Amino acid sequence: RAAAFVDALAEAIGRQELLGCTVQGPIDAPFFRRAPDVAIPVGRSAFPDFDSAQRHMQELIHTPFDLRAQCPVRLEIAEAGDAFAVLLLLHHIAGDADSIELLLTGALRGMRGERGAAGRLATQAAFCAREEAYRRSADFAADKAFWDAVFAPPAAVLHASPRRKGAMVALELTPAMTESLEALAGRAG
Repeated sequence: RAAAFVDALAEAIGRQELLGCTVQGPIDAPFFRRAPDVAIPVGRSAFPDFDSAQRHMQELIHTPFDLRAQCPVRLEIAEAGDAFAVLLLLHHIAGDADSIELLLTGALRGMRGERGAAGRLATQAAFCAREEAYRRSADFAADKAFWDAVFAPPAAVLHASPRRKGAMVALELTPAMTESLEALAGRAG
């Protein structure tokens, strides 16, 4: 039953064109490239116990994607005796929690023999085109100027020292002051 679910999930992922792409181009202007030789990785591992399987899954969650060479999705099955865990990891550039829900729904439909909906890369391409047009617009320049002003520190804070170098002041805390600060830290977290 687990194998059937994983196969159905891999099929649901395969129907989404974007998930079979690599991300190319500079970081400021990425684009998706569908490559026929890019495979959606499906890892299968067996572990002596469920804790070991969960540690393995945590490692995978914290393993960065190489989007220039790998598609933005990972599917991993960890078996521990009769139990199994499935990890569906989707890079944020390709989807979100709603996307994962749609993939899982597609897998369940596939297990019932129903055909799931196919995604279209053209939808993502249109989004990228709109973003690029915005980045070249006067609206973007105005928005950027506003947020730069909001988050820019005042000049006086940038160079508080007349020499424009950092300054250090030695300060000695009495045992009573140290005790009070530790108590405050304990209460405040």
